[in-house]
Amino acid sequence: MNMTSIREKSKIFLWVCLIGFILSLVGVMGTANGGGFLGGASLTSMFSNTVNPALYVGKVNDKNISRRAFSIELQAQRNAQTQFQISTSEQYYIGRAWESIIQNTITDKKIEELNLKTQDAELKEYLLNSPPRPLQDFLIQNNIFKKEDGSFDLSLYQESINNNLSWVPDSLINIFSNYEFRLKSNEIPRSKLQHLYSSLSTIPDNKVNNEYTYTNTKCNIDVFSIDYTKISDNVINLEEEKIESYYNENLEDKFSNPESILVDYVLFKNIINDDDSLEVLLNEDLRQKADDFAFNAREDMLGFDEALINDSLKITGTLSLTEKFDNNSGLPINMGYNRSIIRFAFDNPINSVSDKITTQDGIAIFRILDKNEGSNKPFDDVKDQIVKTITTELKKDYAIELMSNNDLSWSEIEDMLNPDEPEIDNNPFKDNIEKIKDFQSENDLESDGKWGPTSQAKYSEIKKEEYDKEKIAVTSLSEEGPINGSFKSLGKNYQLMGYLSVMKQGDISKTIDSNNKIYKVKVNSITDPLESIDTDKFNTIKDRLIKNMSNSIFNNWIQYMRKNAEVVDVRHKSI
Repeated sequence: MNMTSIREKSKIFLWVCLIGFILSLVGVMGTANGGGFLGGASLTSMFSNTVNPALYVGKVNDKNISRRAFSIELQAQRNAQTQFQISTSEQYYIGRAWESIIQNTITDKKIEELNLKTQDAELKEYLLNSPPRPLQDFLIQNNIFKKEDGSFDLSLYQESINNNLSWVPDSLINIFSNYEFRLKSNEIPRSKLQHLYSSLSTIPDNKVNNEYTYTNTKCNIDVFSIDYTKISDNVINLEEEKIESYYNENLEDKFSNPESILVDYVLFKNIINDDDSLEVLLNEDLRQKADDFAFNAREDMLGFDEALINDSLKITGTLSLTEKFDNNSGLPINMGYNRSIIRFAFDNPINSVSDKITTQDGIAIFRILDKNEGSNKPFDDVKDQIVKTITTELKKDYAIELMSNNDLSWSEIEDMLNPDEPEIDNNPFKDNIEKIKDFQSENDLESDGKWGPTSQAKYSEIKKEEYDKEKIAVTSLSEEGPINGSFKSLGKNYQLMGYLSVMKQGDISKTIDSNNKIYKVKVNSITDPLESIDTDKFNTIKDRLIKNMSNSIFNNWIQYMRKNAEVVDVRHKSI
């Protein structure tokens, strides 16, 4: 018996053993489930979670997700972000599209179970009274039901539908039909499903009262604030030893240039086509081209440069990589967060060529061009930066200390931190004298040659303008507004909102740190909106809380179903 015959028989033996093993498992499963020979199970059911990546990107429960369906949803996610002028990575779109398909598959199943189909009369009613904003924009862009001011003419639109007028041009029929289809098959049924959860939502009156009080309570407050960035440097004692200590403690994180590696690469970019079968062929061709180049580019074959010539390719780009993953370590956005590229760069010597590396945008082969060792920034080069950082920190600590000192009056703190208003005879605004002379006239001179009232007044005006630009560290002012809103001098601060919600007239808040300011507030007056309730506002708040509750219930249900769904993801095999 020759070796070939032995190998062939060994293969047969192994297959027999494998099949026997599988059948034994199935038999055990069948016995446990009270079935017959296969116990109600089958070989097909055992491998039911397998998905052909040439046709599908995955499976959700018992539904296969076609590559075409995923491509359509991916494009929809891109379009949605573009509409709102949001710039993000391709990986974000891919993730959003996949999650959207999973959730839509789950809700579609429930809609089917509850028979929440859209009737033609429902569709017409929805289109008549609540035309979706994308539909309105589409019609306006095509000069249909467009007012002179560019807005949507709802009255003319409703009149046309009620009279069954043919108002959609033939060229746009298909696009408009798509809107109808999405509404009928998707949006309206989902709205019905979500509406079912609204009936489960109840809000206790005390919760509505609390929200009404929070949103409608107004107050008048005194604000005592210290802008610590404007405190004079003279009040801060910064020793050289502390500067050096800060440098040494933060040397690695803040004052070092990390090791960097220079690479170039060739990218075989994905070709996306609406025809699934064609896309598969193109991707197979893509992989083959990448395989051929990776093989030819090896040092023991043609080498990288010769392989470029041989395969008629060009360098796609050059990158400088670091092991710090801030901003993806220099990787372009279409490569995503790809650690395998970094590992190749740092684990191999100069002139090394990588294997195929799959990116979001295709398949890349890299070459290491150069390596630069990391180095520390000299102390003298960063000293001024350190001084500025520490000085700001010390000023902040000083401001907190002053604000927390109950033995100091506010006027005493003002005197300590605010500079005195400059005197006319000894002022920092001498450069502006030429401006004043422009307004001076001979008739405005006193007998001793000094400026008269007009020039003095102009000088005072200029002086005030300049003085206002000076660093005023301490301010005291009064403000009015709702306790859950923004104040002019403070903006919107959630810590302050929390304090005001429990404070009474005459109360002083604890110290608050926000936007380079350390401050306290004193409540001068505060209203109780429950003494005179605005019914419309009250009901609006109640409706909003009920809607939020129903949304929460619905979303929790989706998340529960999502968590327990059987999801097979083979998107990574579809390149």
